[in-house]
Amino acid sequence: MLKYSLCIGAYPGEDVITHLEKVKEHGFHGLEYYDWTELDLKEVAKAQRRIGVGIIATCTRSFNLVNPEMRELYLSGLTETIDACKRLGTTSIITQTGNVMIDAPIKMQQDAMIETLKRSAALCEESGMVLEVEPLNGLVDHEGHFLQYSDQAVSIIDQVNSPHVKLLFDVYHQQITEGNVIRNATNYQNRIHHYHMADNPG
Repeated sequence: MLKYSLCIGAYPGEDVITHLEKVKEHGFHGLEYYDWTELDLKEVAKAQRRIGVGIIATCTRSFNLVNPEMRELYLSGLTETIDACKRLGTTSIITQTGNVMIDAPIKMQQDAMIETLKRSAALCEESGMVLEVEPLNGLVDHEGHFLQYSDQAVSIIDQVNSPHVKLLFDVYHQQITEGNVIRNATNYQNRIHHYHMADNPG
């Protein structure tokens, strides 16, 4: 069964508590909040208990998966994010990949990404969380982003081969990048853990 969440910013200018109250009011299942480091975790956890809904997904601290020299920094940030998620009861962690390194072979960058995700999978497995890898479009919003295509993302996820590393399929980004949204979302549904829904354009 699909569960539905609201994203922070749906009510511009309103804080996380108001968004959680709106989630409850609309009968949704949770809130997606981008940057957990902005939060007072103790106060948010208290509010979640009072309201009866919580943050269901947040982003990890670092987004560079393609540079092996950044691996330990990435894993350290992921460990911090996992600890924060434990305090909030959050089970999904979103990551992007960082930009292409123009002076390094693509295969080297992809291999580095797979190795970092394998090590990330082990951390997530220990905590019962899922790391969601999100392709972003390079045409409008994220020029140079390494991971843009859903088939490329699925190939990488399959090589990681862990139920704790899945695909975040963003309809907006994938419509810009490749189209065929319904076909791809259907073909890859067993790798997809999370959908983002937004209009393109607009």
